[in-house]
Amino acid sequence: MEYSVEFIDLGNMSVEEGVWRPHTLEDFDGCNEKCGYDPDLGIECTCTDESVGEDPDEIVIPFATAELIFILPFDCNLRFTFEARDGKGFTRREIAIRIMAKYHSIFAEEAMLMRADPDQRYVSREIFGHSLRDIYLGSLIITDNPQVFKVHVST
Repeated sequence: MEYSVEFIDLGNMSVEEGVWRPHTLEDFDGCNEKCGYDPDLGIECTCTDESVGEDPDEIVIPFATAELIFILPFDCNLRFTFEARDGKGFTRREIAIRIMAKYHSIFAEEAMLMRADPDQRYVSREIFGHSLRDIYLGSLIITDNPQVFKVHVST
């Protein structure tokens, strides 16, 4: 399988929220004017899937398994293998939600390690003071292997 693009757009959504609520990069900065979205004030986004311009139910990874490399905000690359729920492939929405869930579990594990040994802060992975609130999921970068992708986030 060869992709005709260098990345798969997942929207630009808050990892902390962990729900499908995409924004295009252009919409994200102007979303406050567009729909009133303001996470700091607890104002919900009313943008629709159509505002992103990408089909959330499109299969974007046509394989039963995919390896994802999580880079930011860690001090080392973390690799995880995901299995498609239907065994056929991953939709844009499914892979985005599963990536956000994995970030939640990584941060929860880190918090447990910090509580267990407070003198050894960030013993498993350097998170560099970031929280889930700082991370926005953007896209998957396609590598030379069609079943391996780098998770692109912004902080």
